[in-house]
Amino acid sequence: MAKKKVTRKELLKEPDEFLTFSARAFNWIQTHRSQLVTAGIVACVLIILYLAGWAYWRHTNKQAQEAYNQALSILAESITPDSDPGQWEKAEEAFRKIFEDYGLSRVAPLSLPHAALAAYLQGQHNDAIGLYKKFMAEMEEEPHYTVLTKLAMATCYEAEGDLELAQGMFQEIAQGPETPFRSLALLGLARTYWLISAHDKARETLEQFIESAPDSPFLPVAKAMLQSLSHP
Repeated sequence: MAKKKVTRKELLKEPDEFLTFSARAFNWIQTHRSQLVTAGIVACVLIILYLAGWAYWRHTNKQAQEAYNQALSILAESITPDSDPGQWEKAEEAFRKIFEDYGLSRVAPLSLPHAALAAYLQGQHNDAIGLYKKFMAEMEEEPHYTVLTKLAMATCYEAEGDLELAQGMFQEIAQGPETPFRSLALLGLARTYWLISAHDKARETLEQFIESAPDSPFLPVAKAMLQSLSHP
């Protein structure tokens, strides 16, 4: 007989056995402190308590991962030209809920940029920027996420019409250490120059992009922009 699959809702309704056990173990230590006459017994009890906490963390991670996979599926299926905007809102809410409900899980911070993308797709650029900022704060000890997040934020600022802030972030990435995203920052910088009619700067930046990223899939876009500047 096939085993009935436990739904996420049912999992959330179950008594939290790990937290209950941890609380009982801690209370037992407090009550029987005078009886724990050897360091060995204390250590054994603390190890049991630690293992209970580790088991709880794994339990939380399992639930969070299931919720994350469901939210990711909604977002992935909604990134099409004829997508229903309601699916973007649904995906954003699902990712926000993961961060709120499973803050200690390993996927909690990773849900933030996904929620930001869903907000961006809805045209909610300021909400997306706020989520990206929260993600950077959560991942401040993981600097390799910073450049990509700033690139996404610059794109949000550009979409919102705040070209000065967008330029500043694109420029910071373009003039910073070499990364795989530097060429995209150059293209974004050229685009913002083009939007404010700073044609000389736009032309110079586009030439720099073409030279630094000859294999970029965005090369035709850069060449088309450059051509339009040469023949206004």
